[in-house]
Amino acid sequence: LRHQALRSEVGWSFDLLGASERSVFCRLSVFPGGSTLESAEAVCCLDDEDLDVFDCLSALVDTSLVSMIPDGDGVRYTMLDTIRDYASERLDEVDENRRVRARRTDYYLHFCESAETELYGPSQAQALGRIDSEYRNILAVLSDSAAAPTSSAGLRIVGALGWYWFRKARFEEGLHWLEVFRDQAPALEFPDELAKVSYFMGWMTMFGGQVWGVPEGKEFFRESETLWRKTGNLRGVALSLAWLSWKFGGYETEEDRRMSDESVALARESRDPWALSLCLKIANANLEREDLHTISRTHALNVAIDLARSTEDPFLVVQALSGMGDVCLRTGDEETALGNYREALSLAQHIRDPWSILYNTYCLGEGYLMSGDADRAHSLFFDGLAYAAECGSRGYLGWFSGGLFLWARSSGCASRAMRFGGYSESVLNPGTVYHTGFAESLGLDSKVGESEWRIGQSMTVDELLDYARAVGSE
Repeated sequence: LRHQALRSEVGWSFDLLGASERSVFCRLSVFPGGSTLESAEAVCCLDDEDLDVFDCLSALVDTSLVSMIPDGDGVRYTMLDTIRDYASERLDEVDENRRVRARRTDYYLHFCESAETELYGPSQAQALGRIDSEYRNILAVLSDSAAAPTSSAGLRIVGALGWYWFRKARFEEGLHWLEVFRDQAPALEFPDELAKVSYFMGWMTMFGGQVWGVPEGKEFFRESETLWRKTGNLRGVALSLAWLSWKFGGYETEEDRRMSDESVALARESRDPWALSLCLKIANANLEREDLHTISRTHALNVAIDLARSTEDPFLVVQALSGMGDVCLRTGDEETALGNYREALSLAQHIRDPWSILYNTYCLGEGYLMSGDADRAHSLFFDGLAYAAECGSRGYLGWFSGGLFLWARSSGCASRAMRFGGYSESVLNPGTVYHTGFAESLGLDSKVGESEWRIGQSMTVDELLDYARAVGSE
């Protein structure tokens, strides 16, 4: 009854509106997340209509059909769901739904592509916030585009949102939409757009999976590299090759080394400082210990840091700093490594970047462990474990439980080490079978070792957190 009474009241208010106000009211129903004045003006005027959208909105606010709420530096116009449903029904009655939704798609395509360019520089926080504000409307556009794929708009929008999804750690959601439009679009028609989609699928698969370097992610980078070569996109080829060549702890083959060198060369040729900084970081930060020539590697990484700072992109600065930390830590310069990791972690926390926070927390913990500060190492490994659980990052649960394995082993707690190791292996190397050598390497009785291993393998995340907290407080 209450719902019927509200609809009756809305209908009465609607009947009192002028023609222009009725049109704007009905067309506003395509904004499930509300609209700004700019978006309303872009979407609610059809063809060559002479509508004063602002005056209409003001009238609708006065009649309480539309609410006006603060939105950053401006305002957002919203409707109650019941009122929006009524407006949508009236929009169908006048047969304008298709045209209004088409204008909405055009508007958000331009919106997303404009915001994308700002995600790689000093205004990235504001760009992320603007996308957040319009996210419900963007999802509505994607749903429409997926249901009736008549243009490349949906493919272009998800390509523009790829970096947003990664930076917000929305990996499953991002992968879903990227895959939907990748599967719909023929490569011969949209090679550049598909290359971008594949590239971001590589990022999110590698991070959202188990560890960086998993084959699934590499396949997406291989696809993006092939497509970008066809379009002559040097920046895209360079970035794809960088990740194709990468594996934590060193190159696997000479082909990896060749791809790494080519990625840097192409990034230089593209004259894109962002791409060059990242390619230099990847090429120089993760080589085999015996292949680390400290002077040349640190010089290249200093160049990467300077280039990153020149772009004013704090995310990129974090990557370059952590790359320098990686080289210094692996060549025995723990003090310099810790300084770089601390700066990188502080900046990552400032920009609230989950991946960077997780990575640098782990590396900082490892650095403290190597320098003999076991208590601080445990604190960082535990904090990282808790944050990985909060983010739903299964891969980093494996990393941080592995860090706790190193901590327990260095502290002479062999049984604890075995339990943490069992959990870590269950995540990073599922299917690993217990071997007596695991216990022997820790000086542990084989039966005790197997028991602890199996407990670790079967632990839930909450049980792991409770155990890590308990052993750290002893």
